[in-house]
Amino acid sequence: MNQKKFDIAIIGGGMVGASLALLLTEQKPDWHIALLEAQPFADFDQTQFQPSFDSRSTAIAQGSVEILRELGLWENLAKHATAITQVHVSDAGHFMGGLIDANTYDLDAVGYVIPNAWIGRVLLAQLRTKTNIHLFAPVRVEKLIPQQAGVQLMVKAGDDVFELTAKLAVVADGGDSPLRKSLGIDSNIKDYDQTALIANIAYSEAHQGVAYERFTSQGPLALLPLGESATAKESALVLTLPRDQAAEIVELNDEDFLQHLQTRFGNRLGKFTRVSQRHAYELKLVTAREQIRSHIVLVGNAAHFLHPVAGQGFNLSL
Repeated sequence: MNQKKFDIAIIGGGMVGASLALLLTEQKPDWHIALLEAQPFADFDQTQFQPSFDSRSTAIAQGSVEILRELGLWENLAKHATAITQVHVSDAGHFMGGLIDANTYDLDAVGYVIPNAWIGRVLLAQLRTKTNIHLFAPVRVEKLIPQQAGVQLMVKAGDDVFELTAKLAVVADGGDSPLRKSLGIDSNIKDYDQTALIANIAYSEAHQGVAYERFTSQGPLALLPLGESATAKESALVLTLPRDQAAEIVELNDEDFLQHLQTRFGNRLGKFTRVSQRHAYELKLVTAREQIRSHIVLVGNAAHFLHPVAGQGFNLSL
């Protein structure tokens, strides 16, 4: 709290904001960086982490793996990573399909799937080793005030309000970005009239490290391997539905939902046996009309919120 002047202030301590802070301090260890997050930073014991069947995950592309390796993060992240050795792409009603194979590119994997909770733990543990990154949480940045040489931040912590200044403010507070709106930055919005249903699925056959992207008349369906082993029998599901059908599908009991999924996907993984808690998100392409202003920049979902096809979000941000 004694430090009030910073080179960079990053508003949003999620995966994008935390990664950016670490990338910046790697390049410029003499810079003072403030990372401000609305939620408390958790205390945890990394040795006791156990992935949950209900946990959300992120697909990390091979290019992103190289970035994370350069930061010294990959060795820990890999402890709970599931390798994607192949991506099978198909179009319902059409013969064959496409296959992206790691062996074709002389890679161990084309990407990895890692629980978000583990990614968060590894990032936070690394942040806490950096003396030039100052963590503020839980706080809320109420206002950004442009100044001649930077930006003034009005920060609320409980009932108290204090000020910070930075040469550059980075807005990384998510797709609904309150700060983007308060700055009067409009967005271009394309409504896909679709809903993404997110869950984890278990089935009777081992996934063998294969991810599936299947395109159907109702929208794309993706299954990303989980379980930290090619012999595991579970995947992260992204099921895209027309919005007028989504509410009905979300409300199905587990047995009927699994049958609906089986009909759409087929039997490549055997019989679907279990589904986690389901979450539904309306799908829109949202791109900020301004990503750069004097002393202010938008990154991550605050700058561009995408359809989940191909898992571009976090990878594009990196």
